[in-house]
Amino acid sequence: MNGENVILHFNLVRYQLDMLNKEWNQIGDAIKNKKKANKADPCAEELEQKKVNEQKQKEIVEEEKKLQVVINSMINSVGNIVHESVPNFKDE
Repeated sequence: MNGENVILHFNLVRYQLDMLNKEWNQIGDAIKNKKKANKADPCAEELEQKKVNEQKQKEIVEEEKKLQVVINSMINSVGNIVHESVPNFKDE
């Protein structure tokens, strides 16, 4: 992968993680509302959705970490860019 593709893929993975977090919050709200309406309701469907969501989040977080390592290595390979007003000495 070249640098541009890595960054685009990282952005896609980050977006997917944000959407899973949003879904996770919506599932939590659904559970909360069902429990308010009926405390005896086990919310089995919502809890199953939450488990699936958490598993997807773990997978995407691992992928995000791998991409972050690649991006950091690419950034570290770039040297310092010194402004032209900085004097150039022979002993540097």
